[in-house]
Amino acid sequence: MKILHVFNSMNCGGAENMIMNILRCIDRNEFQFDFLVHSDTPAFFDAEIKKLGGNIYKLPRWNILNTIKYKKALDDFFKSHSDYSLVHGHMESSAALYLKAAKKYGIKTVVHSHNPYPPKISLKTLLFKLLNLKTRKYADFFLACSMDAGIERFGGKCVKSDIFKVLPNSVDTSKYPYSEEAEKEIKEKYSLDNKFVVGHMGRFDGVKNHLFLLNVFYEIQKQNKDSVLLLLGDGKLQNKIKKTAKKLGIFDKIIFTGVLSNAHEYLQAMDAFVFPSFYEGLGMAVIEAECVGIPCFITDTLPKDLDINDNVYRISLDKSYKEWASLILNNHHNKTDNKTALLNIKNAGYDISETIKKTEEFYKNFDKICKKKKQ
Repeated sequence: MKILHVFNSMNCGGAENMIMNILRCIDRNEFQFDFLVHSDTPAFFDAEIKKLGGNIYKLPRWNILNTIKYKKALDDFFKSHSDYSLVHGHMESSAALYLKAAKKYGIKTVVHSHNPYPPKISLKTLLFKLLNLKTRKYADFFLACSMDAGIERFGGKCVKSDIFKVLPNSVDTSKYPYSEEAEKEIKEKYSLDNKFVVGHMGRFDGVKNHLFLLNVFYEIQKQNKDSVLLLLGDGKLQNKIKKTAKKLGIFDKIIFTGVLSNAHEYLQAMDAFVFPSFYEGLGMAVIEAECVGIPCFITDTLPKDLDINDNVYRISLDKSYKEWASLILNNHHNKTDNKTALLNIKNAGYDISETIKKTEEFYKNFDKICKKKKQ
């Protein structure tokens, strides 16, 4: 069964990581995963995709000014690649366009929501909402990483129907058993012994709220001079974050690791995980941190699905940096045993083995479970 996944690019992100986890474990004799991306820049997962037998096709990124050119490129692509059983769309901004093009050539379509809308109303958000109305017309089925992400993107009526399903993101829990050797190696590499390690994992993008995180860490530094901030990831705002760190006088207390293939090992070196995002479809970085049992301090508006271990602390972004810092400093000793944490993750349905079963069943039975829409 040939399935085409549509993304902006295959760099590290929640949705991209999820699909790569599935690709690594799914029966590749039965399912062929190819990718349609909208960037010429080589991405983090490109080499692995090709190694696992996947093809990567590239189109120009859509914008209002190149709509005619983009539609023509889509039509040409699907005209010569009409043998796909399914187009699985993860890139929502232009979903109405590429799903429509796919359906023209008889290909079934799925749209997958990985995020709710930004809480702040903007012209861009309004445009996305209008486009999503059209997306509903051309999608045969709707998936979301959480109920919140589904309701936001597709509406209450859709999520109550037979053509909607929550497919939670997942992690490969086999990577997360505690490794004293891995923790020791990372602490030696960055001189973290006897340090209080505050950690975060996520791309440097406005939604992740790194500026808020820096100010919280600044307050932590006032009370604990042995604290260190470990930042996993990269992104367009990284230079801005570095400049702000220098202005706050904490730059030499921050470690920028870049994107890592062994992020699970770095999580073991953390004492507290801080995640002050403005919004998330789910927040897989938090679930990964919960796998190792460290306390997580997150924005109070993030999905309740994240409350898996007992040491997930929610706090409003309206609270001061000092209040965030106090919550972290007062509760960072509250760790969940690693074995208990992994069992909790599995019981909550976030283990990759469970997702693989659900995904294979979904693809195999797509024609049966996808009821014909009313005209």
